[in-house]
Amino acid sequence: MTTELDSADSIPRGFLSFSLVSQEIISVLFAFYSYYQGDMDLATFYLAMAALLLVGLGIHSIFDRPRTARLVMAAVMIGSYFYLLSGASDGSGLFWCLTIIPVLVGCFGYRSSVGILSAVLAASAWLFYASPTFASIPAYTDVTVIRFLSSFAVLSLFAIAMDNSHSRSLNRYKDLSRRVDQIAHQDQLTKLPNRHDMEQRLEEKIPTVPLGESALLDTACGSRQF
Repeated sequence: MTTELDSADSIPRGFLSFSLVSQEIISVLFAFYSYYQGDMDLATFYLAMAALLLVGLGIHSIFDRPRTARLVMAAVMIGSYFYLLSGASDGSGLFWCLTIIPVLVGCFGYRSSVGILSAVLAASAWLFYASPTFASIPAYTDVTVIRFLSSFAVLSLFAIAMDNSHSRSLNRYKDLSRRVDQIAHQDQLTKLPNRHDMEQRLEEKIPTVPLGESALLDTACGSRQF
């Protein structure tokens, strides 16, 4: 029977660190670029995002709290997404909005990402078509909006499907490893620990076994087989 693991258990810890560091570098570079262009509001926003990412990296690396670090990462990425979506940057901001998809799926796994990305997509469609008074959404054409939302949905489906495949492969690998370990340490007829398992346990408790005791163990194990 295959042991099903939650998708969060299959998330490599190195991916979260890589995501935090890479997004930190990108935020700092965009802050300098915005400052060079004279857009102080956007530069301040990127510096604030870089500071939050630095906090998340510290939480992950120093305090070893990956769940809290993932929440910080999600807050930064989704906040940046809607800030760019509202027209804080030029039209190319829509392309940068799509970069949150692989990061969120990679940090949260396919199960949690389904709800997160669905909520982000629904909120995006509402902002585009409802045009609320508190958000100054640029006057994008209908074609641009449809292409963006379609691209977001398609990329989300592909990212979730790939993470699902990775999680299933990891589950099968862990189950196979468990079966191999069971075969190596258990007699298949009696389901009792075999000689290899007994020797390994003795080596863990008694690192050096005298020659006489080793011969006695061999005799005892040999007589037990009969």
